[in-house]
Amino acid sequence: MRIAAAAAQALARESLAALGCAPGVAATVAEHMIAADLVGYFSHGFSMLPTYAKTAREGGVDVQAEGIELSRVGALSVWDGQMAFGHVAVKRAAEAGIEIARQFGVAAVAVRRSYHCARVGYYVELAAQAGLAAIVMTNVVDIDPNVVPYGGRDPRLTTNPIAMGVPRPDGQPPVVLDFATSAMALNKIRVAHARGEQLPPGVLVDAAGNPTLDPGALFATPPGAILPFGGSQSGHKGYALAVMIELLAGAATGGGIERGLPPDAPRVITNNTLMILVDPHKLGGDAFEEHVRNACAWIVDSRPLDPGRPVVLPGELEAARRAEQLGRGIDYGDKVWAQITAAARELGVPDALIPPPLDA
Repeated sequence: MRIAAAAAQALARESLAALGCAPGVAATVAEHMIAADLVGYFSHGFSMLPTYAKTAREGGVDVQAEGIELSRVGALSVWDGQMAFGHVAVKRAAEAGIEIARQFGVAAVAVRRSYHCARVGYYVELAAQAGLAAIVMTNVVDIDPNVVPYGGRDPRLTTNPIAMGVPRPDGQPPVVLDFATSAMALNKIRVAHARGEQLPPGVLVDAAGNPTLDPGALFATPPGAILPFGGSQSGHKGYALAVMIELLAGAATGGGIERGLPPDAPRVITNNTLMILVDPHKLGGDAFEEHVRNACAWIVDSRPLDPGRPVVLPGELEAARRAEQLGRGIDYGDKVWAQITAAARELGVPDALIPPPLDA
């Protein structure tokens, strides 16, 4: 089920416009969604349309808002996300951070309470395109906690993602780290559930705390929970990182922390985001690019365990996936594409605007 990227983006834009999004909002969210799908992050891309539509109908996201800068003092910028799509509010804040970092060499940007900001790696890639290194971290509030602390039975955290990016010279794609601090991102588990797939061991426990491979356990009543990154053996590392993100992205920004919700409270994906952007040329000077070039060459020169799978840098697999899917179309799979098109039709998008698969 391969769909041309441009056609998928056009459908996403039409669907979001039908949802009531302002034209600029629809275009930005659609671009981000398809950018996530192109690198294989289907969990944070177009498959979120049914969730976004449901949240908009319930008033949980302001489909017209774009976020607003509350203050800028020196290299510090603070934004109110206005419960706008985070794709828009966090991107605008990142663009402000790029402007500040070019002036001062560094920027710290806080975005309080946006709706879902999707793939955080997108924002460090945006900074890398401007020649900047970046760290982006996000906590999640206003949903039920779904990640157990290491050694605990009761979920107290959420998937709290982090991304880092460093630009490379010679037109090479940036080095990009982007992962949830849980054993697997919540939305990846949702996609696995939609596709009828099992999870690998060490990701999920059921409501009784027993290991399970069934992604449906997370959505059962009562629900299961996700283990910290590293699972039962090394989960203390993912857990500690999640705690630090909770304190930095949630507490330090003033956006709030995860504390659970009463049974009758609405559940809305609400993100608080902290971004640190640095101009590495103002730190390392002219030597920066040469150091990056040498480090990357040295690392990937390691002899691979499997001769057919050479060592790659963080972000290279995603860059290769992007190039492959731009050429061959995005492989959504039958079940996920059916859910996307059903949501688009429900929003009133005519069938004429729903693209056929390239291999039809």
